[in-house]
Amino acid sequence: MKSFEPKTNKIMFESLGINRAPEGLQALIEGNKSAENAMLVEDQGNYWVFLARGLKPTGGYAVKVTEIKSEPIDGGKLRLKVFYKKSDPAPGQFVTQVMTCPTDLVLIKGLKKKPDDVIYILAE
Repeated sequence: MKSFEPKTNKIMFESLGINRAPEGLQALIEGNKSAENAMLVEDQGNYWVFLARGLKPTGGYAVKVTEIKSEPIDGGKLRLKVFYKKSDPAPGQFVTQVMTCPTDLVLIKGLKKKPDDVIYILAE
């Protein structure tokens, strides 16, 4: 017997710098980037995914959304799966000697309604 797997659809997105985000979203990001965070934010009818690694002692740390998929769940509801990668500086790597707050902000394209569930999956 085959196991049932819900049909997933890739969602298009665009990675944007925080400076290109709407003003209200920029304020939210500034207030949340110094702690580890993952959030879906609605702003003016658009949906954004914001990821933050929190305050780091040097440069060389990063976080990046790599893929977003949607899938139906019970009762016609919608779940988003946000896949992301993290990287740390290699031992002995030359890095900026200043505290940083690595973030990624992506604009989700074509999402018409807020998903009922969002899960964040670290991609290896």
